Amino acid sequence: MTDEPPMDLTGQKSQPKWRRGLFMLLFLLLFSFGQLVMTAAAVLQFFWLVFADGPNAHIARFGRSLARWMNDVALYLFHDTDQKPFPWAARPTPWTRRLQIGPLYRSIAVPHGDTLRRFSDHS
Repeated sequence: MTDEPPMDLTGQKSQPKWRRGLFMLLFLLLFSFGQLVMTAAAVLQFFWLVFADGPNAHIARFGRSLARWMNDVALYLFHDTDQKPFPWAARPTPWTRRLQIGPLYRSIAVPHGDTLRRFSDHS
């Protein structure tokens, strides 16, 4: 028997289960904090909308970036990917959005637009 971790479905060595569990706990805590930040930003955006007669572009861009990070965390928590989210990976940019396509939902980056459309191989 060897002490090397087993290979995952992509042929890469996967990390030990206990280490992934620790990262999952950490990201659960960070995700909860992200929800608080999202709530605060949404309330701030509402007041900006009411008093300035329009949304704040900086808050909207921050919201897109936060939503993308929360999506990356959820994918990691549900073991859809082994790629750890920010701060272990590049910070998510608000200029692209992800679409879930295919029967097993693989993510691709698409140019930012006003709406997010869902594509499927089985549409």
